[in-house]
Parts: sequence; C-alpha cells; structure tokens
Amino acid sequence: LRYKTGVRKDGTLVANEVYIYADTGAYASLGGPVVNLAVEHSCGPYRIPNTHIEGFCIYTNNGVAGAFRGFGVNQVTFAMESQMDEIARKLNMDPVELRRKNILKRGEETGIGSVIETSMGLKEILDEIEKSEIYKKRERVKVSDKPWIKRGVGIAISYQGTGLGVGLPDYGSAWIEMRKDGGFNVFAGNVDVGQGLQTSFKLIALETLCLRDERKIHIITGDTHLTPDSGTSTASAGTYRGGRAIHMAGIKMRDLLKKHASKILGEDEKNLEIEDGVIFVKDNPEKRVSYEELGEYLSKKGRLPKTEGHFYFPTSKTKIPGAFGLPHYIFSFSGSVALVEVNTLTGKVDLIKAVNIIDGGRVINRIGFEGQSEGGIVMGMGYALMEDTIIENGYFLTKNFSTYIIPTIKDAPKEIETIPVETYEELGPYGEKGIGETVMVPIAPAITNGIFDAVGARIKQIPATPERVFWAIRKKEGK
Repeated sequence: LRYKTGVRKDGTLVANEVYIYADTGAYASLGGPVVNLAVEHSCGPYRIPNTHIEGFCIYTNNGVAGAFRGFGVNQVTFAMESQMDEIARKLNMDPVELRRKNILKRGEETGIGSVIETSMGLKEILDEIEKSEIYKKRERVKVSDKPWIKRGVGIAISYQGTGLGVGLPDYGSAWIEMRKDGGFNVFAGNVDVGQGLQTSFKLIALETLCLRDERKIHIITGDTHLTPDSGTSTASAGTYRGGRAIHMAGIKMRDLLKKHASKILGEDEKNLEIEDGVIFVKDNPEKRVSYEELGEYLSKKGRLPKTEGHFYFPTSKTKIPGAFGLPHYIFSFSGSVALVEVNTLTGKVDLIKAVNIIDGGRVINRIGFEGQSEGGIVMGMGYALMEDTIIENGYFLTKNFSTYIIPTIKDAPKEIETIPVETYEELGPYGEKGIGETVMVPIAPAITNGIFDAVGARIKQIPATPERVFWAIRKKEGK
C-alpha cells in the first residue's frame, strides 16, 4: 500500500493518492473482489474532494490468497488510519477533532465518487470515543510503574459495505407456517455459523407476529430440503437477508390471521388489533380470539396458513466501470479505542483494554451484538500483533499453530467494552444492518497508533511482532 495525502493547515483533507498491490498467488480466487473492496474503502469514511486510487491484483508463485473477515477493508483502514494519526500529530490536532472535521455525511461522495444515501452514525461514534474512559483519562492511564513498560492510547474509525454489491445475486427468502397449537415454524436457508442468526430470527419473528412466548416460534435454518434459498451467510448481511424476509412473511401472516379472525368475530379487519397472540376488537377487547383457538379452528378446516417473504438486497443505482460489485449501498460504521502496553526491552505489545463503538443500525440481539464485537476485537488483535504468514520461495514456513500464532484467552484484553450507536436503517428489519466484519476492522490501526503514542515508533507493517516493534524502537532511537 502506498499513500500520499494532502491536507490544509486547518486539518481539512484535500487529496489522497492510493496505490494498492495485492499478491493473489498463482490463482485469482477472490483476489479481484478483495482488491475492489480495498479500493472502495481506501480513503476511509472521509470527505476528500480529489482522489486517485489504483488497485492491482498480481499473480505470483506464492500460495493461493482468499478472503478474510473484512475483505480488503482491514488493510486499507490500517493505512488510512495510520495516515490520520500522522496528520493529527504533524498539525498538533486532537485526533478525534481531525476526524470529526473530515467525516462523511449522508449524501456526500466517498473516495470513489459514490454517494452514501443510507444511515450513518460516524458523528455519534466519534462522540462516544471522546467520552470513553480510556480516551478521557489517557494521560492518567498511560502512567506505568515500570520504566521499561510504556503505555499508549490509539483510536481509529472505519466503515464497511454490507451485502455483495452491484451486479451480484443477493437476496433473502423465508417461509412461515402456522401450527395447530397456535405457534409458528419459521424457515430460512441462512446458515448460523456462530453469529447468533437463529436467536435474531426468533426475536424478529416474535416482534412481527406480536408474541412474547419464545416457545411459540420454532426456527429452521440451513436445511436444503426444508428451507428456501435465502442467500449466503456472508458480507455482514446474514441477519439482514433472513431477518427482512421473515419480517415480510410475518406481516403477511399477521394480515391473514386478522382476515380469518374477522370472520369468526364478525368484525371488519380494520377494527382488529393483535397483542401477545390474541386478536381482539379495538373498542371491545373482550371480543377476542387467541392464536391457539385460531390454529385449532383452521386446522379442522384444513387451512393452516403459510406465507412467504422474498426480496433482493438493495444496491446502488451507480455502477463503477471496471469494478464489479461496486459500490455498496448500505454501510456499517465502527470505531475503536485501544490502551496498549509496550515492553521496550523485548518489543512485546499487549492490548490491555479495548472499546468498540459500532453503528449496526438498531440492535436486534444485544448478546449476539456484544459477542460479535468481542470476537472481532480479539481477531483484530491477532491480525495486528501475531498472525504472520511467512512465505519463502513460494513455500509457507508458518504451516501450523506452533509457528502461525493466533490469540488465545490469555492474550485477550482484560476488559472489552462494546458501545452500540443505534441509527435506524430504513431498509433493514426493524432498522438493523450488519456488523459481522466492521467489528474487527478499526482495532488493528487503533493498536498501532497506540504503539506510536507509547514509544514514538510508527509501525508500517503488521503484524507488529515483538521483533518488528523492537527494531522500530531502536531505529527511532538511532541504534
């Protein structure tokens, strides 16, 4: 990555020149799409009127390169947020203020000329960074009782396109069928790979069908025999795809149930309301029929209702020539604050505390939201400090976990705080948008910016292994 950024003395960004060179190995694999996303996000979530961006996906004799969580956004965010930290220090500006001065607003153009028309919470993210205990008390928390241990605080922000993008088949589908007992079976093909999709789907179904008892909803996912094709569990959009389809099917089911209830109650559908599985007359709540009674009645008639929800993922009307899939239409946003500890004798870096501030729209599943965030912090920490793919003459030298080091529970920060910024995404189910990737993107540059804050050495290659940090400190000291 090569960056050259122009900025006025008052901190206004005016130009950015970016060259991206990606080693895709001997086969293209997903190298091209990864570079596309790197190009799209290379200028960060900033307003920069003049940009020149080139991305190259290069065939080499190295191993096959594929996709990684973040899909090219990690690399360019590391570069751009390092630039922003450098600029803030050169201009003697507060790093939050520099970012606040330049962040994109809704309706403004990104670095590739596309316009963000959907929800964004960048201002609120920066406000939360500024209010965080680490940032507010950064001079105090940096104090160490050991002279060879230096502490630093770093910040970074990022954004991440969700969905597959323009020109790619991206859709969601779901079915809902009523059971005789008044409960519902919900079918969606999206696979839960640990991100908590089933819980989120159940919560969306409960809300849409006006129920409180979770036992009334049975979720069936990832079964090719039973469920509709609901698209992929990728691109930070599993909950969006399945959840929006469930919401659509749920609204249809609700309307059908009102229609059947109106015949039983002898009332116009417009006069009916639903609360906790009971359909009743607005002006006469005692006149009612429960889902259980309705299920029993419709079962005897052989007419238990089934509804479907289908949609295509919203995409931008703009197309970027020569860049398949670009631009994205819906974006999630995030920011990280990192307190790091650097051992100047060995170069070892520890992440002591991390704060993740995430705009994923309205939070559907708070536990799942925090789980994604905490996993993202630890995964991003591994990317920033440990995980080093060493290739020599086309051969991998780090072939197993004794040489390719990943973080364990012992390496995780002692404290991780997750702060949601709840914007409302009009196109999402109950205002939701995805967070699967953005949760890990800004922590890496927040860590390396924290290293600079601690020891004054700029890390330009990650992972920031003890060797690299040690020699960066010695180089800064002129040794």
